[in-house]
Amino acid sequence: MRVVSQDALKQLLSENIDHVFTYALKITHPNLNGGTPYRIIGDKVGYTINGNYFEPIPFGVDMQAAEEDSLPTMTISVGNVDPDLITTIKTQPTSPDVETYVIMIDTAGNAYIELGPDNFSVLNVDWDDAAVNFHLGFERRFLQEPAMKWAFVPGVANGLFQ
Repeated sequence: MRVVSQDALKQLLSENIDHVFTYALKITHPNLNGGTPYRIIGDKVGYTINGNYFEPIPFGVDMQAAEEDSLPTMTISVGNVDPDLITTIKTQPTSPDVETYVIMIDTAGNAYIELGPDNFSVLNVDWDDAAVNFHLGFERRFLQEPAMKWAFVPGVANGLFQ
């Protein structure tokens, strides 16, 4: 279950809202940008959130429809604005780490992290002249694991053996 602030809940349930919700990303890799993370926000204005500046760079989020017996995935398409990002992705054997956030911005221009960071893994990265696409999901396939890993033995379920 997700917990949101009272302000966010009030905005979500209101007919007319005076706050805006948007996504933000933190992209990190030891060989990217001198080890400094890219922090971007899907808005026309940059914001300082918890002491970190998030640059205004357009990106899209596509959350695939949930299917029975499958784990959720999403694709984030970031406008290709930095050649260093593409060069690092092409030359490194490991993908960068991507953290996703939901940001709430009030009428005074104050930005708050409402949800996040979400713990998705980068499953695949592809790019073209216009964008870098991060395909996020879960590496651990816990839906394919047995529902009960442990046998019912006295050490685990003592009450069954009395």
